Amino acid sequence: MKIKRLILPIFLMLFVLFSCSKEQDSPPLTAFGEGNAEYSIVYSSSASDEELDLAYALGILSGEKAPLYSDLNAERTNEILVGKTNRRISADFASNLEGQSSEDYFNYLIAAKDGKIVIISDYEAGYLYAAERLMEKYVQNGAIIIPSDLYDLQKVAFDEYFRSAYYADKLAQAEEEKRLEEDQKQLEDELGRYEEEASNSIMTVGQKIEEYKTKIASFSTADFGEYTPAIFNDAISKKGYKSPDVYPTSGAHPRVLFTDASLAEIRENLETEENKSAYTQYMLNSYIPCDGVFAAIDKPGKNNMDHGVTMAIEAKAFRYALTGEKLYGYEAIYAIKNAILTLDIPKGTMSDATRAWGYVLYTAGCVYDWCYDLLTEKDKAEIVSGCVNLIGTQMEIVNYDGETNKAPTAQGGGYGHGSETQLLRDWFAFAIACYDE
Repeated sequence: MKIKRLILPIFLMLFVLFSCSKEQDSPPLTAFGEGNAEYSIVYSSSASDEELDLAYALGILSGEKAPLYSDLNAERTNEILVGKTNRRISADFASNLEGQSSEDYFNYLIAAKDGKIVIISDYEAGYLYAAERLMEKYVQNGAIIIPSDLYDLQKVAFDEYFRSAYYADKLAQAEEEKRLEEDQKQLEDELGRYEEEASNSIMTVGQKIEEYKTKIASFSTADFGEYTPAIFNDAISKKGYKSPDVYPTSGAHPRVLFTDASLAEIRENLETEENKSAYTQYMLNSYIPCDGVFAAIDKPGKNNMDHGVTMAIEAKAFRYALTGEKLYGYEAIYAIKNAILTLDIPKGTMSDATRAWGYVLYTAGCVYDWCYDLLTEKDKAEIVSGCVNLIGTQMEIVNYDGETNKAPTAQGGGYGHGSETQLLRDWFAFAIACYDE
């Protein structure tokens, strides 16, 4: 359900401003709040965005306790009807609005009858004004309190509406939606070109896999340095960090960000409308040719960090986890080894460089975990040793002494600059991936 920028802020702001006592002229209906009648919120099955937004905002007002459903569901006794629902009372009040509007103004109505509350308008923007009036006149201490025979009909001049923040926001949103559609079309066109190139490749997928396996095996383990777990763990112990109460299941992968159990739901949600753009971008990133090599520095005072490299590596590893397409897994393994060996950020060339070093550490953890069943023992040793020796030692939280101090113990473990992404994302992702090796 799409939430616009106006209705919810209006409810939150006016809830504070107008939660005071109001006199009622007739016996009231009360919805929400302690001891009051339990109401359901009903919207039309063909509701506009504005109607859905108002219905959702009413749900927030109820403390998310009121059931929220379309009018295709069975009718209940106490209902707040938003928009032109199929309920008889909605139809009765909608007919009252017919002929009321003109080219100069539109109408909205807040009414009550037979224990039901009706909010209806003959123009979509009317629901924005109805939300504001409801909060100003009929909400008290978190409860809707209105006369049981309320008939509050209001007119809004189009001239007033076109000068309002409501209309300005609608125009801005339309522009944003147009831009997003154009961006999506561009992404899909680019993705189509990559897919066509892949289908026209001279080499078979199997041949490409064998080529990558050969490349991966060709790395020299010595280039990644030596990792001594006992020294590392001793430094952690001296810091006073306690072992966690809960560990990932030993031997089970994936376990960084998601598990096998959650992958099915992720797959189902990939192509939903709200995820469409992100899914297209992820697919595009997975196709981008990437050997993981950060370009050599060509000028003094520069560094070679390139987030496009880590983005492509992560997408390839993720694609393998989602689809089981081994080619992308092997591409990710080959690329992360190169990334570990080639990242170069000389002192003073990047503000807060620890974040860049850390992102490579995080990406390595993702590759190690998501592509775990493709890794050889040599691959595992090289990735772990490279992360500890070449990447981790460059981070502020490590305070490397040039010899043995390679553990992340130099800054706070649960507060301050050290925890942030250094510990709570980068080192944790890496540690979760390989802690039981």
